[in-house]
Amino acid sequence: MNRTFIILLTLMLTTFNAQASFEEGFKAYLNSNYSVALTEFKADAYKGHAASQFWLGQMYELGQGVNQNYSIAFKWYYKAANQGYATSQFSLGQMYDLGRGVNQNSSEALKWYLEAAKSGDNIAQYKLGLMYKNGKGVMQNNKKALKWFGWACRNGLTESCEIYKKLRTKQASS
Repeated sequence: MNRTFIILLTLMLTTFNAQASFEEGFKAYLNSNYSVALTEFKADAYKGHAASQFWLGQMYELGQGVNQNYSIAFKWYYKAANQGYATSQFSLGQMYDLGRGVNQNSSEALKWYLEAAKSGDNIAQYKLGLMYKNGKGVMQNNKKALKWFGWACRNGLTESCEIYKKLRTKQASS
């Protein structure tokens, strides 16, 4: 009984410390204090904290407090994405889409955009709509494009609403 209690208490304290460390890093990031943010995010990222892994990737992608390095950004996004972190899944899709830190690969971009879109990421939904509308990495399919633009619109992406309306009008007149 005592051993179980000690293990549970240790897990709770570790989780609390990781969250506190992340919050300190995030506050520092928002205040453009990138050296503190980098230290806090790195500590948690190496422990598997998905949000810290994402923000560390973001810092490397944008060159905030570090030399810009798409390959390192990709590595951190990948770790967080594999834990189901939707924003990292979108970022991986974007990196594959643009060929940043990895060879350009529309199929992989589609895969990661789809993962993020399923989690409600409206920009990923919009990107999927564009891919289907333009036939980028997939067979051109206005029906699927309409579906993804519709989801992005319902999730608050105004830009997607305009394209959705135009596609619906075009489809109705065909």
